[in-house]
Amino acid sequence: MKIVLIQRLVPTYREVVFDRMRAQCEAAGDTFELWTSDPPEGFTRRGTHGAAAWATRFPVWTLLGGIEWQRLAWRDVLECDVLILPDQLRTFSNIAAMLLRRLAGKPVLTLGHGRNFQPNVLSRALAILRFRLMAFAHGHLLYTEQCRAAMLAEGVALARLRVVENAPDTRGSGGLYPRHALVRAFRSQWTLGEAPCIAFLGSWYSDKRPEWIILIGEQIRRGVPDARVVVIGGGDGLATLRAAAPSWLVLTGPLHGRDKFVALSACHCLCITGVAGLNVLDAMTMGLPVVLPRRADHSPEAIYVRHDVNGRWAEDDPAALAAACLTLIADRTLADRLGEQARTTAAALTADVMARNLLAGAISLSKPAIPVSVRPVVFVYQRMLPYHRARFLALAAALAARGRPCVALEVTNADSSYGEFADTPLPAGAHVVTLFPNIDYLKLSAPHVARSVRQALHALGTVSVFAPAPAFAEGAGALHHKVDRGGTLFQMDDAWSATDHRGRLTRIVKRWFNGYVDGGFLPDKLHGRYFETLNIPADRQAYAVDAVADADEAGPSSDHERTDLLFVGRLIARKGLDSVLRAMAQLLPESPRLVVIGDGPERAGLQQLAIDLGISGCVVWLGRQSNAEARNWMRHARVLVVPSSYEQWGLVINEAWQSGLPVLGSTTGGRPCVPHCLHP
Repeated sequence: MKIVLIQRLVPTYREVVFDRMRAQCEAAGDTFELWTSDPPEGFTRRGTHGAAAWATRFPVWTLLGGIEWQRLAWRDVLECDVLILPDQLRTFSNIAAMLLRRLAGKPVLTLGHGRNFQPNVLSRALAILRFRLMAFAHGHLLYTEQCRAAMLAEGVALARLRVVENAPDTRGSGGLYPRHALVRAFRSQWTLGEAPCIAFLGSWYSDKRPEWIILIGEQIRRGVPDARVVVIGGGDGLATLRAAAPSWLVLTGPLHGRDKFVALSACHCLCITGVAGLNVLDAMTMGLPVVLPRRADHSPEAIYVRHDVNGRWAEDDPAALAAACLTLIADRTLADRLGEQARTTAAALTADVMARNLLAGAISLSKPAIPVSVRPVVFVYQRMLPYHRARFLALAAALAARGRPCVALEVTNADSSYGEFADTPLPAGAHVVTLFPNIDYLKLSAPHVARSVRQALHALGTVSVFAPAPAFAEGAGALHHKVDRGGTLFQMDDAWSATDHRGRLTRIVKRWFNGYVDGGFLPDKLHGRYFETLNIPADRQAYAVDAVADADEAGPSSDHERTDLLFVGRLIARKGLDSVLRAMAQLLPESPRLVVIGDGPERAGLQQLAIDLGISGCVVWLGRQSNAEARNWMRHARVLVVPSSYEQWGLVINEAWQSGLPVLGSTTGGRPCVPHCLHP
């Protein structure tokens, strides 16, 4: 088999991947050819152009507007077994090669991001043309899972997509650690001493917001006066930094290879001010946790950074980024844990792995598609909290036993209404597609979400969908898919009459929409009776316990060790924590201790209320904690208080029951349906 890959420019970090592809093809008795051209002078000056001496070079013409044309060997274009092209339009000869291969019935594939993640006005205008041209390819080789999700959201069939997993060039990183002689020499050269250092790595142009480096550095220095900022890279934006020139700022200029990794080894973490790219993997290779802002236009490599696993996501604001860096400086245990996981993540993303994935993907996509006999069941989620993921893992196992594949399609993994982040580890063996990773759900537009869900369902080829009610954008997308393509649609909903305060017109629209729904999947019959009034009759309903993930730790402690009241939840008005504080004040001086786990906009006011009531010494404010930590407190508390003014169903109650913890709650919301939950 002869595989040809056309790459107009070969950056250094890609050269090693192509070398591995060539070696792997030779070992398998196949041929791999890389077709390229000499770089323009500006690209050569950067020092990042790979040699790839064995590659075949073709002359290139530059046309109007920077458009290029490579003078390719057109007979070989038609005769090779597989042709791989970059998925961009700037080199028009690639478009010609794609169309010729398609007309000849020969496999042609694209390689890249699939979708432009940093579009400007012109690229938005060309997006429709670009996707229409890419449709002539037989398949698409994509850098990350985020690229695949973006292509699904555009309606590209799953069978035409393969993820290759992007890889950094780690040559020169071996053997380095913070106390290495070269790292100590770097610290001495820049008079860093033993100061904690924050790294900023990239090409510093205006869109990377270099001015934020000064703002972030100033705020970090207020918390840690001896902290230093190390800026690695070149670009016009360095003029802004040179003009400010604070004494704590180090500008190394562009560094490559081992020099770059030495500088990173001297730092505590990498902070991203603008758009993240492969620089996150450079830092993670050296065991640095990454701090980056939540924004929609990161390159897809940002998906490798997972909040509180190998890095920290923060609001797109200098103060928030500085606070995240300060946390890592102050908490060495946390920083070491995240750094170790960062190193583990990067170790799995090697040039060898990417080369193998590229070749395997190219070979599989070049073969005729096998008709799908069993289509996946798709479960649509707004965002998957821990209990959603636990439920989906159980569903995936049960369906797999029946020979049915299933996919979870979540809109995003971040939702500010649930605290800082809703992200949790993906369940092993379960296929989860996140359409907009690391973007706050509340910042997404409803039409965009609905359109993306509808097209993703089309692309997945499903005929069985479980989705929220059409009142939610993702539910509307699922309903649109049902109307377009048919199949079955089941509504998953735990909203009931106590939380539905809409008017008559809304109820009419709900009944109309529910006429398309094949059934309702509800927590219990109490909810079911309500949905009977909304055109989902009892014979189209099924019920299941509103379950949470099983607790992994040991059981509850003995009764004599249980002394505290416990509250777990968001500190917002409807959670009713103020009523608990007032009740405690009436018990003075015998008031028990109250442990509060959670954060929110009402925290400062509630803390002041505790002071005013004279019970501040009886209240412990722990802030946001992990689910595991909250469950640990449940095993040692005497009672969980759930004083909400209204609540659909607080799943924290289920977690408390698993720990043998009694629950004291208000008589609102879904709690009157407890008998139905226990005996569905």
